[in-house]
Amino acid sequence: MTMSLPLIEMTGASVPARERRGEAVLEAVTWMVRAGERWIVCGPQASGKSNLLLTAAGLLRPLKGSHRLFGRDPAHLNEEELVRDRLRVGFVFGNDGRLFHQMTVSENVAFPLCYHKNCRGAEVGERVQAVLEATGLKAHAASRPGSLNRSIRLKVGLARALVLDPELILLDEPLNGEGPRETAWWLGFLERLQAGRVVPGGRPVSVVVSANDVRPWVGDHGGKVALVYQRQFRHVCESADLGPKAEALMEEWFTDGK
Repeated sequence: MTMSLPLIEMTGASVPARERRGEAVLEAVTWMVRAGERWIVCGPQASGKSNLLLTAAGLLRPLKGSHRLFGRDPAHLNEEELVRDRLRVGFVFGNDGRLFHQMTVSENVAFPLCYHKNCRGAEVGERVQAVLEATGLKAHAASRPGSLNRSIRLKVGLARALVLDPELILLDEPLNGEGPRETAWWLGFLERLQAGRVVPGGRPVSVVVSANDVRPWVGDHGGKVALVYQRQFRHVCESADLGPKAEALMEEWFTDGK
């Protein structure tokens, strides 16, 4: 049986620092994400996690080394091919999710369907309603993002990323600042998402998450764990084996002043 191509493949890649043109925030990243996997990329604040996810998704180009998305280098694709591959990826930005504040929650979620496909038709409304229900947002459908707290806005960003039924989703620090109740919601949701049990008839989705705090991912929640630290990327362990290392990693990060 032939093994499928990796969804993300980076070899010796230098991840750019968006704020400083031509400078790398991470060096020599070698990383492979296959279908069905869940990765947690952990590291201190400002260690390069967000830029790594943006590069993995094809939204930033590595300064050196190679990067392939679904087996192809985004830099070598024409516009039509690039759009087609990017529609297979959902990206959830941190903080306010980069929402359109002049639109309602429902309109924000529908926007990718309207932009990339035909916005008219009952199937669009049905898809939006299914995703709103799956993410617990139906009660907020007519609200505008500015009237909602960060936790809900982040879920709107999640719903917008899911509405196109991606094969791969990347989430930038969804647990940052969340309390125990919301943390439990995210952990459970991502587990169901990976298994294809979020939307009726949905398919399994590969998941990559960045995190400042490694401790919520102790146990069976996370799959594979990678560490981004001191400009380096390295695979630490499976999340089930993380327990003995979690406190030591956090102490090291904060002792070194990140």
